[in-house]
Amino acid sequence: MNLEKEIIETFNLEGITLLSDEHISENPNPLFDNPGMPQEFLIPQYMLWVVKHGDADGNIICENTLSDIAYLGRTKKPSVTPFKQMCNKQQTELVSKFIHWCKQNLFLPNEAVIERVQKYW
Repeated sequence: MNLEKEIIETFNLEGITLLSDEHISENPNPLFDNPGMPQEFLIPQYMLWVVKHGDADGNIICENTLSDIAYLGRTKKPSVTPFKQMCNKQQTELVSKFIHWCKQNLFLPNEAVIERVQKYW
């Protein structure tokens, strides 16, 4: 199964109104640019965008998505339920697989982003 399909199935996005590619392209910071949107729908949609578009047309979106995933894997803010805690085992494993895929397939000039996200996932 390809990663795109796995994200859709694992996060139950089938039939969900997804953010358009245009919206994501115009809003490269998942959390900052989409206040109030539930993380459990927001992050997987940005993950899908990264898998579909890679780094050719939006390296900043890739890096920001990974940075937000790292943040949501470690945050201790009482006002933010970390995305990692919302994920079941299968979803957590898929996020880790996505991170590995990014490391293998994307050119990310800021290696610290990958190191940080791996540390917290």
